[in-house]
Amino acid sequence: MKAVLWGYSYDDMKTNWRQQMLWLANALKKNGCEVVKKDLKCEGLDVREYDCKKDNPCDVVVYNHIDISNLNGNVVKADHTMFFKPTVPDEIHTSLDSIGYGPFSSISFDKPAFEKVDVKKVKAYFHTKVRSWVDKSITKWGSCPDEVAIPYKDYWLVLGQCGGDSVNTRHDFGDYFTKLKQVVAELARISPRDIVVKLHPYMDGKDATDTVFSDKFKIDLEAMSPQIHAYTGKCRIHNFIAGCRAVILGNSGAGFETMMHHKPIIVWGKPEYHWVAYDLRYLADLCRAIKLDWFDVEKQDKFLYWYTELYCYSDQKSCDRRVKELLAEKKWTFDGLWKNHAPAQGYTEYKQFIDLMKKHLPKKPLVLEIGLRRADQRYFYQKLFNAEYRGIDITKFDFPEFIHGDSGNARTIEKVKAWLNGRKIDMLFIDGDHKYEPCKRDYEMYSPLAKIVVFHDIVTKNTYNDGVPKLWKEIKTDKCVEIIQAEGRYGGDGIGIIL
Repeated sequence: MKAVLWGYSYDDMKTNWRQQMLWLANALKKNGCEVVKKDLKCEGLDVREYDCKKDNPCDVVVYNHIDISNLNGNVVKADHTMFFKPTVPDEIHTSLDSIGYGPFSSISFDKPAFEKVDVKKVKAYFHTKVRSWVDKSITKWGSCPDEVAIPYKDYWLVLGQCGGDSVNTRHDFGDYFTKLKQVVAELARISPRDIVVKLHPYMDGKDATDTVFSDKFKIDLEAMSPQIHAYTGKCRIHNFIAGCRAVILGNSGAGFETMMHHKPIIVWGKPEYHWVAYDLRYLADLCRAIKLDWFDVEKQDKFLYWYTELYCYSDQKSCDRRVKELLAEKKWTFDGLWKNHAPAQGYTEYKQFIDLMKKHLPKKPLVLEIGLRRADQRYFYQKLFNAEYRGIDITKFDFPEFIHGDSGNARTIEKVKAWLNGRKIDMLFIDGDHKYEPCKRDYEMYSPLAKIVVFHDIVTKNTYNDGVPKLWKEIKTDKCVEIIQAEGRYGGDGIGIIL
């Protein structure tokens, strides 16, 4: 298999994301992938550069800081698409998802099994890791030393986000700041409690030279009611959450910090943690949301544990696990593979052959193919049967399961025997030199090592391939199966199987 790591939105991993990308490359290699890079700078990542002719299509492509809605035009065709995005609660945790990140990720649409996690593990996790994150005021941006004294008690906390962030412009839509003002105004109308609004530190832009916008926004908010108190700038988010009654926000990662303090979360938008928050679909429903009778702290604690410990990765071991999960998610079909990896076989013949092999091959069979043409059959054996595969050809191919050489050469068969290490080939597919003598030689050399032997072109009328029909007539018995369907470019040449 082959995996492409594509920088896409951010090509330079620098120090912040370097380790996470190295873990990812290692995990892909452990799962049998040759890793290549495209538009990516990452110190220590010792892989070759992407080649559009050799590497498109591939098996896996990992994009950085985008989601599937961004993919159009000149992209890499792949069986598995993954999206890399560093996330909360610290500078190490990283999400790897099949759809995207944050609110637009697979776990926003399909409810994860977080409620099944062990309660004892959750409690130990809060006493150790979570306590450390809170005490050190850790966030995905690192530790924030600036502490602000909040002179209010049991207040509503509204947390602001950057208006231009994709979680608001694409994972939601409509003017974010209008919604924020409406929520604050409605909260002031229906509740006499103090309302603290903590605006995002990058509200004016990450590299802004002034704070005109955030200062004006703060003034507008506080003008609505004397119970509204707005804060700007960089300061400890944990400090704000600790004394609040509940947190109200849009698609913000600050919901995870909220969970660390066992506080209820009311959300508009649809963040990945909406399963444990109050879904504020209508402004009119805020009056019911703030009753907090819906809050289930144990369920919320389980989600935080599941997200940071079982969904994200934060070291090599957890990255290995996550990559393995994503590779296993794909439900491979014959037609899906045929679309990108159609071999030099007739469609109907080959489909009937694959269906027959499903009945006869064990789990994780050993498959040896002689004569590869475009080396497309391997995808069917690896994806549909989870096969341990080797392919032999005189043309050189660049994938790790390939044995380069003449199948009749003694050194070649020794390589095969070394791979087998005393085991039997579950299926041998002979489709190499089609002249009689070379074909017979392949059969005599390799069939003693195999349980099932398969020939292609057993009835072909191509004069170049005349050796295969001749040999097949000599060796076939009543235990053999012939599949002959004249359909498609390579159909009608026939597949013969010795069971």
